[in-house]
Amino acid sequence: MVVLVAPDTKALTISWGNDLATNTLQDSNDTALGTEFKFELGTFTDHSGGQPGTAIDPSGVSYSTWDTFWKPIDFAVDGAGWDPGLGTFARESDLIETAVGSNLARPAALGTSTDFFSDPQGGITGGEKLYLWVHNGTVLGGSDATQAALITATGWLIPDYETHTLPFEMNLQNADTAVVGSLSVKDVNLQLAAVPEPSAAALLLLTAAGGLAFSRKRCR
Repeated sequence: MVVLVAPDTKALTISWGNDLATNTLQDSNDTALGTEFKFELGTFTDHSGGQPGTAIDPSGVSYSTWDTFWKPIDFAVDGAGWDPGLGTFARESDLIETAVGSNLARPAALGTSTDFFSDPQGGITGGEKLYLWVHNGTVLGGSDATQAALITATGWLIPDYETHTLPFEMNLQNADTAVVGSLSVKDVNLQLAAVPEPSAAALLLLTAAGGLAFSRKRCR
């Protein structure tokens, strides 16, 4: 991909995926992942006080609310970065700084397609923690999924756009934390978990907050 940036603004390329040595990906029933699965790269922030928001730990909030906090950078789906036959996924994603010295960037793959990035203050800041969200739900946020995994690593942090010049590498074999699902169990590199359905009380809260979450997350 050719990325055009304004003079003196920075662009960061993130290369992410797995390889033939780490391609054993299964759902909770020990079945290889199929065409319905999506692989999303992004961060989690609470932006209720305004963009670009404050980083949050997704393990501290209900799975069914993750869409509200998810800031996607890019995604891989069947035929576009995800090869179910080989069990491999791979993407290169570009983040383009919004202004010289801002240390705030927007994903080239999504542009302003979501409200997170159509907001003038929206973007991904240097230092945000990167996560890989694998699921069989709706692309750009899988809170409706029935199978999912969320993984990260100690070193998966967005570098400072002003000082980092080389591509940033993220490989499944370097993941060390599974928020949902499990890593490297026997011969399985990544195993998804069944997503529990929200309780009746949680459903009532979600219904009340549904309009706000939809307005934040809608694609244009």
